[in-house]
This record gives sequence, structure tokens and C-alpha cells, in this order.
Amino acid sequence: MSRWYNILLILCVPASSTVLSDFETLAYEEPACDYPGVSIDLSNLGLKAIRKKLTSSTEISCLSLAENVLKNVSEDVFNELPNLSYLNLAGNCFRQNPFEVPGSIRTLVLDNALVPERGEVRRDRVHHCGIKTKEIVNTDLDRILELKLNWSSLEKLYLHSNELTGLIFENPGPNLTHLYLENNRLRSNNLSIPATVTHLFLSDNFINTFGQMYLEGLEVLVLDNNNITTLCITDRDGPCNYNSYDLALSRAGQLKVLSLAGNDIRFIEYFDVLNKIGLEYLDLSRNTAVAVPLITKFKNLRSLHLDEIGISEVPDLSGLEVLETLTLKRNLIKAITAGSFQSLVVYQQLKHISLADNSISTIEPNAFDQLKLLEEINLSGNRLSILDASWLGSHLKLQCLRLDRNLFTGIKNMGLSSQLIVDYVNIADNPFELQTANDFQSLPGT
Repeated sequence: MSRWYNILLILCVPASSTVLSDFETLAYEEPACDYPGVSIDLSNLGLKAIRKKLTSSTEISCLSLAENVLKNVSEDVFNELPNLSYLNLAGNCFRQNPFEVPGSIRTLVLDNALVPERGEVRRDRVHHCGIKTKEIVNTDLDRILELKLNWSSLEKLYLHSNELTGLIFENPGPNLTHLYLENNRLRSNNLSIPATVTHLFLSDNFINTFGQMYLEGLEVLVLDNNNITTLCITDRDGPCNYNSYDLALSRAGQLKVLSLAGNDIRFIEYFDVLNKIGLEYLDLSRNTAVAVPLITKFKNLRSLHLDEIGISEVPDLSGLEVLETLTLKRNLIKAITAGSFQSLVVYQQLKHISLADNSISTIEPNAFDQLKLLEEINLSGNRLSILDASWLGSHLKLQCLRLDRNLFTGIKNMGLSSQLIVDYVNIADNPFELQTANDFQSLPGT
């Protein structure tokens, strides 16, 4: 009688948690302290107030008071910490501007820390902050944060998950470069971004237009899960009519990373796009009207993400001469042919391919052979049941091969060979029948 097994074989765990490129994910970045000096962690202690100075020290550079119940902090509490560079106040219960921030602070974390003066308070915050139920009222009220802080040294500001509908800076300092505003209720007409900002994270808001005045100095712009529907891309001073598009990139000369996943983009227009827009990373996932020929105009792309856009075959990406990472997850692709990647073969730069969660049941022999620099192939979550012994050339030196969550009934059906050079192999969650010791001899490196 046949038995079913879930097998995970790890020949070598990858050195990093991400096998894909440097920009594989632009998910929320956990604030961390990387400044030299002494770090003090006073998080999750149930503190409700700090009315006196904490300590006197020139050695303390990092202080975390996260996940307490602080509603106010004495203005002089940090006065004796002249070299304090990192201050984490996430998960507290402050009302608007809680105190004067020390001038030495370079990273300030206020994620999920600002309780509205009026308007709806999320249920988790009601319990955590001890807010009376009568304070929970109309969700439509604006909540615009006016920041009046000491900005002399501040470089990174985190305001994730504060239910903000608008943001106004009063006399921002010269050093603020990273601004994290994900998961609020920000709207375009109440948004003010300092000109010094180079890295801007605005995922999961209600933004439907993004002004040209904010684009000129930006290097990273993340607008996932907003309401951008029309996009115009052209060289500087090109023919984009700014009033006709939600986002026009003619002034984005410094932009390296652009993520617009989940925006329901319906119309994209471009005019003579040359190398002046030097995008290296582009994510248009979860948009159904993606114009692939337009994408090939970005000659500097190193990482391209076209997940869940409804395509049924690998697109022609001729012109992307330096492309290293390509993800086509959750599409409608059913087969990989010997010519699927022909448009990229001539450049020999592609290192990472993800075709996870498609409907692939067929891979032709030698389909990946000409991509000689490949380091990762992700085929998890497809409908593969048997592969030819020549589907993967023995000359390839892979760091990672994923064949998990398919329909293989045995290792021998995977077309693998002990001669293959692969550091990490995942074959979990396949409906394996009983396997013998000899079956495992066909795995790479055995």
C-alpha cells in the first residue's frame, strides 16, 4: 500500500534568510539600532509615565521604551543623555506631540504610538491604553499630525500604523532622509514631504495622486496598496500632463526603487523613455493592466516583479540587459518551454527566477540551460508530477532549488541527479509514495 510523506531535504541552509536579490522584498522594515555605544531595553514593562530623568550617561546611544503604556514623558527626561541616537517609543499611548525630542536623536520610532485626540481608536489600542469606550467615535474625522520636533540630527522617522489622515512638518531639519508612513489613512491632499527625504514608504494608505514636487530627490518610493490608477513615464520635461495622471515620473531622475503593487493600475503611457530614469527595482505586481513593452524601456532594471498580473507565459523582456531577479509568482503560466527565457539569454545576467504558485505542469528539456549564471529557481506550488532528466543542466551551480508543493509521487520523477550542484533543495509537501534509500541517491550532492 502506498504511503504519503512530506519531506524537506536541506543540503545546505542558505547563509541569509533571503535567497533573492537585495531588493527582493520591501516589506515593513523593523526599526533597529546600529549605532555604537550602550543600548538599554526597557520595553514591555508596563510603564505609564516617566517624570524624572532616566540616568546620566554619555555612553548610551540606544534606548527602547517600546510596548509600554506611556501617555506622557517629562520634557527633561532625556537631558542627561547627550549621545542618545536611537529612541524607540513604538506601541505607547501618546497624544500628538508627546515631548521635545533630544537634538541628538537620529532615529525616532513612533509606530503605533499616537492615540488620536478624537475619532476612532482601534480596538487593540482601547484595551492597551485604557481608553474609555465613549471616546470611540466617527471614523471619518481627519487626523492630521503636525510635527514640531527638534529636527537637527533626525535621519529616520517611523510613524507606521497611527491612523493618520495627514502629515505636516514644521521647519524640518536638514538630515531627514527616511520616512516610514505605512498602514495609516493618509490622503494625497493632506500630505507634506520634506525635500530632504530620499526613502519614502507609503504602503497601505488612501493615496490616489502623488505630487511632482516630491519626486526629484527620491531614491526609493513604495506606494503599494493605494489608489494609483494612471501612470505616465517620460524623460524630464517630457509631454506628461501632470493633471491627467495619478503619478508622472518625468522628474524622478534619482529614483532607483519603485513599488506600485496592488494599485489597480489601468492605464500606463510613456514617451521616449531613455536611460535618464535609472530604475533598478520595479514592482508592478497585482495590477492587471501592466504594459510589458513599456517595462523594457528601463535599461537599468536589476530586479523586476510581475506577480499576479494575469499573464499566461513568460513575457519577452528584450532590452533588460542587467536584469538579475525576475519574479512571476501567482500567474497563469502552464508550461516552460526551451524558448521561454530566450529574450534574456543573450545578456547572461539572470540569477534568480521565481515561478511559484502558477499552474506549470510541463518543463521542456534544457529550458534553463542557457541561463548560465542562475543561482535560484523557485517552482513551488505548481502542478509538476514528472520532469525529464535533462530539464536542468549539470553545468548549473544553484544555491537554491524549490520543488515543494507540487504533485511528485517520488524523487525519481523530479529529474534530478547526484551530479547536480545545488546548495539547498526543498521537496516538501509532495504526495510521495514509499521511498527507498536508493531513491535518495538521485538527489544532488548525495
